[in-house]
Amino acid sequence: MSCTNSPQVSAMSRRRFLAVAGAGLALSAWRPPAQGQVTGVTDPRLVAYDELMTGFMRAHKPPGAALAVTYHGRLVYARGFGHADLEKQEPVHPA
Repeated sequence: MSCTNSPQVSAMSRRRFLAVAGAGLALSAWRPPAQGQVTGVTDPRLVAYDELMTGFMRAHKPPGAALAVTYHGRLVYARGFGHADLEKQEPVHPA
């Protein structure tokens, strides 16, 4: 199940986002965009978050965004997408 093509991505609740991400953990065919557009540590178990964020980026076209996810108080996912500075082509970093 994926909502990356859905026009309602921006209206998705946190509960729905986590449910979709959990359901998509089995997906493994996704490949990140070209080097420099996605930063942070890749974890194949959390590829659904990558899919949701790249879908959001394609749909809404922001210059950059970052996503961090915690579970029981522990950071489990932190990645940057796109550019923090378009002129300098500086990527967004998770921090």
